[in-house]
Amino acid sequence: MGDAFDLMILGSGSTAFAAAIKASELGARVGMIERRTLGGTCANRGCLPSKNLIEAARIVHEAANPRYAGLTAATVGVDFPALVAQKDGVVREYRAKKYASVADGLSDLEVLDGDATFVDPHTILLGDRRVTGERILIATGSRPTIPPIPGLDEVPYLTSDLLDADETGRLTDLPESLVVLGGGYVAVELDRAGVSLDPNGFVVVDARLRTNQPHIWAAGDVIGRQHGSQMATPVGARQGRIVAENAFADAKRAFDGAVIPRAIFTDPPIAVVGETEAEIRARHYPAVAATTPLMYVPRAGAVHRTTGFVKFIASTIDERVLGVHIIGESAPEIIHEAAMAMHFRATLADFIDLIHVYPTMSEALKIGAQAFSRDVTKLSCCAE
Repeated sequence: MGDAFDLMILGSGSTAFAAAIKASELGARVGMIERRTLGGTCANRGCLPSKNLIEAARIVHEAANPRYAGLTAATVGVDFPALVAQKDGVVREYRAKKYASVADGLSDLEVLDGDATFVDPHTILLGDRRVTGERILIATGSRPTIPPIPGLDEVPYLTSDLLDADETGRLTDLPESLVVLGGGYVAVELDRAGVSLDPNGFVVVDARLRTNQPHIWAAGDVIGRQHGSQMATPVGARQGRIVAENAFADAKRAFDGAVIPRAIFTDPPIAVVGETEAEIRARHYPAVAATTPLMYVPRAGAVHRTTGFVKFIASTIDERVLGVHIIGESAPEIIHEAAMAMHFRATLADFIDLIHVYPTMSEALKIGAQAFSRDVTKLSCCAE
């Protein structure tokens, strides 16, 4: 095959694959460059493996700390190397099914290994090989920064870049304690491309995800929080598709980050969609908020999971829901109902009028909406 591509993608994560699939459907020949492992952060060291290990930790914790009277605490033995090995097996299987096999099934896609260096705005050097892209998508993701903490260089530390299956430097022994430090930015060296970066190193794009170079787009973590974006796998996938449609179908689609559900898989978990109360106040929009403890949700009480709350923020003009924030059992699952409702500009009355299965944690949304007009401590079953 020749070395000229209609679309050259830097990266092979969810953003890259979404763009490659759509571009291929539109008749483009696509090249995808990956310097490490096919699948990017989500499949190899992010979303998938973390949830696998979090669930294992939950099993161990709940066995040692039963929530029900009458249940005796038990100790579950942990073979950490074996636990990591099964996680790696899950990662390899997922990577093979969702990335490698998909790539193999796209006849117009060529996956290229190596470090990419721009020679000029259209030409990329891979070792001794030169490849060109009529259009280019930067989907390199993000990377952790090492904060300037005195003494950090004298102690062992990990970053998310060292958690890949099949790569050296991973944590193989269970530590007695661990400190987690968050934060970071990205940097794209990719200068000869002529692409503008913001002060934190994120690639600057317009609402259609185009850079200052008309033939170069950027999407996913590498653009940070521009235009309401979030550094999350499904967001990158949506943006990758938008780039392909704009590049090859002149769709003129803009990315809309107004309704993006997000979740943090702590214990209890946290999930949010829409704006925070502080953000709404800052733009001086008339709104009111109500917070309802989960102790008033029947399902939460039945399973002894009452820690947490649901918070609604609604417009005082038309009662349209502007934000929903949940801390508690099943929050990452419940939040999608709120996101779908907000996508269609639902009001408090819409949440209240929807009949929910009883008893479920999703009733928290109905009860949370009722809290604006009723005393939810005096509701009967089924929250009617």
